[in-house]
Amino acid sequence: MPTCPLGKEKIAAIVVAGVSAIVFILAVAALGAPRWIDYDTVSSGVSYRNYRGLWQTCKDKTNLQYCSLLYHSDRKGWENATIAMMLFGIFAICGACVIGILALFEILPVWCAGIPSVCAGIFFLLAVCVYGGSVKTSLLSAVDDTTYYGASFGLTIICMFVSISSVWTFLFNSDIRKMILPEKSTDSDKQETDDTKSLEVKEADTNELTRTKLPPIHV
Repeated sequence: MPTCPLGKEKIAAIVVAGVSAIVFILAVAALGAPRWIDYDTVSSGVSYRNYRGLWQTCKDKTNLQYCSLLYHSDRKGWENATIAMMLFGIFAICGACVIGILALFEILPVWCAGIPSVCAGIFFLLAVCVYGGSVKTSLLSAVDDTTYYGASFGLTIICMFVSISSVWTFLFNSDIRKMILPEKSTDSDKQETDDTKSLEVKEADTNELTRTKLPPIHV
């Protein structure tokens, strides 16, 4: 049966780098897209579909969309805080991707990528909490029509769960794995232990034969 030429560490490094790159792309898309909140308004008997993000706001009327940029003075304090948390999360997940690439070349252990990835997940969680807990009470308090969170908000939640789930990378470190699962060992660990024991037995037998070997008799 053919075996994979890559070890578990390198496979984990490839997975970490690839997943971190995908999360990075999704987080950048969520940060830039004007779809954090969607709501309907009615003005002069005309219904409008509104989309608001962190950088711009859009209004849809009869399939025509009008967008305008949100400057710093136009944004609320919690919107600026959401932007900051998203940027921190993007920088952290970018660091996890870089560590994954370095782990592929055995420069760093793969479990190191779990640290910035978990930090990114925490930042994304804070962004979701800050935005979700403030938008409807602050920005849309006067809007009585249908409101719901948009695609960008959902992408941030996905990035949060994927980033936090990267804690499995810690299990690829033997020392950490033994602390977490002290009674369990993998087949490779058992094989390494058996090989070490057999090597020690062979060395002991060799030393014993050397000690008991009779000196040559010269006639």
